[in-house]
Amino acid sequence: MIATVIVLTLVKGSTYAILASGLALIYGVGRIVNLAHTAFMMLAAYGIWYFAVSSGWGMAESIAVTVVGTGLLGMVVYRFLLNRIREHQAAVLLMTIALGMTIQEIIDPLFGSTPLNIPLLMKGYTMILGFPVRDQYLLTLGVAIGFLILVWLLLSKTKLGIGIRSVAQDPEVANLMGVSVPRILMITVAIGTALAAVAGIFLPPLEGGLVNYMWLPPLTMVLVVIILGGLGSLKGAYIAAFFVALIEGLAVISDVSRTLVERIATHINRDREIIPASIIKRTSRAKFLPGDVDGTPVPPYTVVDPILERLIDQDLTPHRGDEGISCAFPDGRVLQTKISAWSLP
Repeated sequence: MIATVIVLTLVKGSTYAILASGLALIYGVGRIVNLAHTAFMMLAAYGIWYFAVSSGWGMAESIAVTVVGTGLLGMVVYRFLLNRIREHQAAVLLMTIALGMTIQEIIDPLFGSTPLNIPLLMKGYTMILGFPVRDQYLLTLGVAIGFLILVWLLLSKTKLGIGIRSVAQDPEVANLMGVSVPRILMITVAIGTALAAVAGIFLPPLEGGLVNYMWLPPLTMVLVVIILGGLGSLKGAYIAAFFVALIEGLAVISDVSRTLVERIATHINRDREIIPASIIKRTSRAKFLPGDVDGTPVPPYTVVDPILERLIDQDLTPHRGDEGISCAFPDGRVLQTKISAWSLP
């Protein structure tokens, strides 16, 4: 359980840190509370799905086009919607929440309400201290750390970064020193929304897929992060992101029905009807036995998560018999769950 909490904290914290860094950067420079920030993340996620799945592009091209396009869209939104009202906080709040709702309503007729899945960038598992960690999670952590370092280098080592910091500190003095404040603000918004697009690559698999309202839960969490970390503080946002992720991880582990077991079991039920409905409703009461390890009962998430993730990631065919469902892994292990323990109706 401790290992699960650590993994959830690092992965969710990394994603929240990317999201919060973009929002904190925009607020720190332009004093704009962009409530549509996670809507840009959702829009980017759908864009990646459209290019990579619907249009058949490669993931690298899909991500590059979507991240750049989202950043440019953020720049356009600032130029034509937010620039004139940015001094009026109430108007900015109303405008950005309306923008987020507009994006949601545009997505619904285009993509429907059925959850969609972005292809994973990496499949498989890596054993770390005896605990299997998905390679996708490790990639998420690595990319998050990489982007956070890039943002720090941009702000501290480049001429553009000096301009951004000067405008954040005092825009009037920066303007007197020859810094183009409107240009800096547009670039900052573009960078912030591009960071939201990067988070859109990794957050949907953690949240169970793409749906047109998926921008709302992360928005709440990111607002909590930037408030805890100090409005406009990137360093504070990074620290607060992992703290909030830790609290969320502890809450999820304390309620087994909210873990990956429920979400993936629901997904498989909808498509193939191979996981009994009772596992979704009474997960904590089910007992699962590893087929060829030692026959000792183990908590549900340590056995069911790998089985269900493998079924989705590699489309492995489960074998259903009188004793339950068994799944053969590529390394030769066979995990089996006993149907009799599920109290099938």
